[in-house]
Amino acid sequence: MKVTILQVEPKMCWSRAEFVAEIDRIVEDACLAHDPDLIVFPECMGLWLVGMEATTLWRKIWTRFLPGHGVQAESLAARMTRPWDESTYYEAAVNLQFSRPPKRGVLASSGSALLSGFPAYSSIAVAATAVPKLRAAIERAAEWVFNRLPLHFIAKRLRSQDEFEAYEEAFSSAAEHHGVHIQAGSIFVLVDEGVKNRAFVYGPGGEMVVMQEKIHPIPFETMIGVLPGTGAETFDVGGVRCGIAICYDANFPKDHIQRLADMGCRFVCCPSGGIVPSHQWKWSFDMDIKQATWARSQESGVWIGRSYNAGDLIEHVLMFQGRSSITAPVGQTEDGSGLVGLVPEEDFMGSHTLVCEMS
Repeated sequence: MKVTILQVEPKMCWSRAEFVAEIDRIVEDACLAHDPDLIVFPECMGLWLVGMEATTLWRKIWTRFLPGHGVQAESLAARMTRPWDESTYYEAAVNLQFSRPPKRGVLASSGSALLSGFPAYSSIAVAATAVPKLRAAIERAAEWVFNRLPLHFIAKRLRSQDEFEAYEEAFSSAAEHHGVHIQAGSIFVLVDEGVKNRAFVYGPGGEMVVMQEKIHPIPFETMIGVLPGTGAETFDVGGVRCGIAICYDANFPKDHIQRLADMGCRFVCCPSGGIVPSHQWKWSFDMDIKQATWARSQESGVWIGRSYNAGDLIEHVLMFQGRSSITAPVGQTEDGSGLVGLVPEEDFMGSHTLVCEMS
């Protein structure tokens, strides 16, 4: 089994068709370059759909009841005056996915920031100042009303369905078109009880092969209603049993990854986010690999491919770095290090591909 781990820069997709086409392009490039049996995308793929227009008139009407980006920008600006807290920025990432689709703006000239060109964010991206008070006050008033009516939840539920249908079509069609298994990263999905972080795999026939929920939401996720997941699901690629552990689930000894290993898994996909406080942040091998995926590979005897986002959602505000990696039991690597692949330091802000083979 040959696996391709994709570290990718999130792209703003203005329509369902654009998202489908972009995922197909990425998968096609990976297949032409590496001819993999399995492709692994990173966490938070719903962020690509922040600007996606509603797919039906009915859903477009309901988007008016979604929270606006003016409120989101004001909240982020307030947080920038405090010490950096990973949880607040992950909260912002979730909220962005269920916000009112913004009107097209002029994107940052660097091309690295998806939302910095929008009026709501342009001021904080440069000067860390809030959006105009009047507009923010109007949106806060709307928030007060909508939060006290079921309209808000209904609108978010429809938005979640719209985004998930786009996600499902994109990865299902790409898997079928190119005859490859795709672990489609993960996406936040609104359910009756709250929000779940779910990862899906699509097979070469375009069918959904398996769904895995994030077992251990980080503290912020719990606070905003992201529910702990359940279950341990596996799938087969070329005779190799595989599983999924979403991001933080790789940090727990003798836990979810061990359950997957006990079920016969030899390879675990680990789609991850990669939000950082700034691009001056220093990546730590001990914290980000040695105590996480490398440690899980040694204790559970599995290979783990971890894929990250890279680049900016909002310049200087909501940033991603990637040091995607592949780890394995030390006895199964040529140099005995247990490190099969690692994105070079100079590529931590851009796209990169790692490849490994298992027999």
